[in-house]
Amino acid sequence: MRYHFLVLEFAKDEEVELDLGLAEEQLKEQYKGKLDKKLSGNVFEVMSKIFRVMVDMKIIVPGSSVGLGLFS
Repeated sequence: MRYHFLVLEFAKDEEVELDLGLAEEQLKEQYKGKLDKKLSGNVFEVMSKIFRVMVDMKIIVPGSSVGLGLFS
């Protein structure tokens, strides 16, 4: 059985500044301008944006999912 999930954990207050190693043309054409060459902010926000754009799938982060409230 295979599961199609990837679970990552990041520190809430950790910040990062990245320069993506992609050409401007590639960012515009392949990723439709949804990614900037330079990204900065909280690690979880930057990584979520990169994953969301590159895999073109919805990303679920804590607090954004809606449950039945059975355990709250």
